Amino acid sequence: MATDAEHLPRVAGQILDHPGVERTNTALAMRQFVDYRITPLLRRAADARG
Repeated sequence: MATDAEHLPRVAGQILDHPGVERTNTALAMRQFVDYRITPLLRRAADARG
């Protein structure tokens, strides 16, 4: 998940760096997410990055 528009190309690049991945598709959600659903995902992503 990208944190903003400037982060999006870096995320796509990281996905494309994985063996077997040839292309990606991007979809933007232009709305506010419900905190209880998105917060755990963001925490897991941050923990995975170290």
